[in-house]
Amino acid sequence: MKTRAFYAILFAALGACAMASSVYAGDMGPIEWGIDRPGSDLKVINLPRIDPTLCQDQCAIVPQCLAWSYVPTNNQCFTKGNPVPNPVSNPRVISGVKTVP
Repeated sequence: MKTRAFYAILFAALGACAMASSVYAGDMGPIEWGIDRPGSDLKVINLPRIDPTLCQDQCAIVPQCLAWSYVPTNNQCFTKGNPVPNPVSNPRVISGVKTVP
């Protein structure tokens, strides 16, 4: 139960961080809280701070990137290529899909 509470607090804090719009938000779909998109990894990026929009921005600037998954517990961003992985429920991951390839 402590783990579930930890992630609830973590995602609430991350949600506050994500309120600031991404530079590339027009090309990106909504942030998918509690969703993983396993597979089709292009690159794994260690981000400088805990903020899912940084991962979203990494995907937005790479033409081959079509989706992304962010793991806040280790602050890693996984950019995804073709095919776009199917969404899978995972309370420890945040993801998104590019709307304009």
